[in-house]
Amino acid sequence: GYASLTYLHKYPIDLLKVDQSFVTNMNTEDKDRKIIAATIALAAVLEMAVTAEGVETSEQAELLGTMGCKSVQGWLYSKALPHDDITPLLDHSYSTPDGAENG
Repeated sequence: GYASLTYLHKYPIDLLKVDQSFVTNMNTEDKDRKIIAATIALAAVLEMAVTAEGVETSEQAELLGTMGCKSVQGWLYSKALPHDDITPLLDHSYSTPDGAENG
């Protein structure tokens, strides 16, 4: 979605999300990997958490983990679910071999 860097100091934000549009092509597009790396670095400097959305493959999850993104969400872990079905999942945390967690 649309975001402005102005919001980083205007609102009490503690989490940055990497949009799925960057994650989708991160294995083939150098520019997308650079944008993801910059977002992860920005989050670290500002002492914010970072989550990548739209993770569909273990390769994406592994690469994000090596880039320092420890929280990911996407169809690799679960399809979109109704509220009643997701509540039990919120009690569990799943990690990939590189330490990235689903969210």
